[in-house]
This record gives sequence, structure tokens and C-alpha cells, in this order.
Amino acid sequence: MSTSKNINSNSQIGGGVPPDFQASSGKQNFMSSLNTWLVGVVRGGQLDENVLQSGNDFYWKFNYPLAPLLMPSIGISEIGLFNLGQRAMDDNLVGFTEDGKPIRAVRNQTLVEINCWATDSDDFGGATKKVYELRDRVIYALEFAGALNNEETDFIIPPIKLYDFSKPERPVTGVILLDPSGNSINEKFLIDPLTNQLKRYKLLIRFLYDEYKNPL
Repeated sequence: MSTSKNINSNSQIGGGVPPDFQASSGKQNFMSSLNTWLVGVVRGGQLDENVLQSGNDFYWKFNYPLAPLLMPSIGISEIGLFNLGQRAMDDNLVGFTEDGKPIRAVRNQTLVEINCWATDSDDFGGATKKVYELRDRVIYALEFAGALNNEETDFIIPPIKLYDFSKPERPVTGVILLDPSGNSINEKFLIDPLTNQLKRYKLLIRFLYDEYKNPL
């Protein structure tokens, strides 16, 4: 990290960011990790094709905050925050490994928008009910991510792990969490004022993500 005491250094060694640079964590891996987790735990979504296959009841749309062409759907896009988070907490202790070694991490934060979309038509009048149902599935997954069952033998919903997608083995480089300070999810139900047919449930979610100093 650059500091003021380095500015007047006499060093002639220069550096740069190569064109094939890929951060071991950062925003791209954050969004890829979050999207992959959501697809895995919120069942019934379809990633491609124009016709929903048997057993699927909505489409996934990534980095697409506008109304999608295919519905019902869940759209995910990152908005970001001007304050990157508690970067001053470098070497922050966030836990311990199974053998008792400390886990230290840099903590960042960001804001993600998740939209649940559906539209009424001559053949379908349940758009409001559908977006409520999609919203409930997303919220349940987020609220119980990493929580154990009553017997504490298994996760209710798996935790959201941060992976390094730049490497074939995709090592775990951190963990993604809801901001525990409260009010981490803000939501609003919206109806298209022009047709009253397009229904949308908008979720604004504040995430924290810890980047391990020494990947596990």
C-alpha cells in the first residue's frame, strides 16, 4: 500500500498493472461467488434457454438491473458503496481454524440490488404472488446462510464462501456476510405505473466480505 513516506524515495524501480491482472479476491470474485452461491441454494432457477424446463419456475439474470425480457426472473447487480469498508481493520481477527490457528482478514463492504420480476398477462394473473414467493426464497437463503440446524450437525443453508475464480481450483479466499449491524436488507414492492402488469420486488442488501490474509 502506498504511503506518504514512500513518495520521496529515490528508488528507480517502477511497477505497473499487467493486462492479464486478476485480483485474488476483489469485486469480480465477490460477485461470481455470490451469484454461484445463490444459484446453488435458491432452487428452480434457469440460466439459459427461452422456455422454462420442467422443475424450473424462474430465470436468473446477472448484472441486469433493468426489467428482463424473460419472466419470472431474479436479477442481481452490484451497486457498490463510496466507502469500501473497514480497510483500516487490516489483520482483523475474524476466527480460528479447526486446529486453533488465527484467521485474519481485511473487511470490505458493498451494496447489491436483487430484483424479483414477474408480469401479468391474459393467461397469467399471479405476478404479485410470484414476486412475493421469489422474494421469500431469497430472504430465507440470506438470513440462514451459515446457520446450523438444531442438532448442530449440518448447515440450514451453506455459508457464502469467497472464491478466487482466477485459479482453476477456485481456492477459498474469504467469506461473505450480511452486515450484522442491522437494517442490512431494505425492500420495496413496485408496480409499473404505465401498465400495472409488471411487478417487481426490489431488495437492497448490504454485504460485508472478509478477505483472508492467508487463504485457507
